Amino acid sequence: MPTDQTYRRVVTGTAKCVAPAAVASAVGTLRYNFGFQHLRAAGYFCRNVHKVEEANKGKELGSFFDDILWNFSACIMSCSASLEAYLNEAFDDAKLDDEVVKEIEGQASGTLDRFNTFLQYMHLEVFDKGKAPLQEVSNVVALRNAFVHHRPEWAGRLTPKRHRLENRLPKRKYSSFIGPHGDFITQRCVSFDYSVWALESTHAFLSDFLNRTSSRAGLPALSDLMSETSSRAP
Repeated sequence: MPTDQTYRRVVTGTAKCVAPAAVASAVGTLRYNFGFQHLRAAGYFCRNVHKVEEANKGKELGSFFDDILWNFSACIMSCSASLEAYLNEAFDDAKLDDEVVKEIEGQASGTLDRFNTFLQYMHLEVFDKGKAPLQEVSNVVALRNAFVHHRPEWAGRLTPKRHRLENRLPKRKYSSFIGPHGDFITQRCVSFDYSVWALESTHAFLSDFLNRTSSRAGLPALSDLMSETSSRAP
């Protein structure tokens, strides 16, 4: 069931006088938002990673790791999807016409760069690329890109690009089901701890962005995203 944050309700009113009384009419419209839902989905997949890890604690690597991988990659992709969705909602909130949006998108080299281009256009403080929260969430996007544009490589013959990504990401708890020589992208970093990192980094960035823009867009609480009963519509 959709929550209140799925939609933006807009009510416009018109009135005319018909002597001796005034007659008013109102028209309500809904805007379908999706950033909120992407974050809820990321929390759901993150919790699923934890459930499967806990259910198989102490076991040898088995087919259950597929479930961990599926939920982990879905968490990363949902985090990334929420970024663009919230940005597009900000475009609409600012009442930017299509030509201005195209101009902003044309000046940026990617989704995260569009955030700063938009803030600059609105005469608001931009993010520092070398500091959190932009630096951290850019790592989440880099991991997402590694999944979406994945290129298979042979163990022991990994390209420098693959090593750079491993060195770029923060050191969190690796999967307990994978040995030290497992592939970083598709095995070792596929863990609950890394999914929490992705969710926390994305949430921190979006929270900062919404504060800078004084947006009224809904952002689910991080504690709710991590809760078993998070995001269940009342």
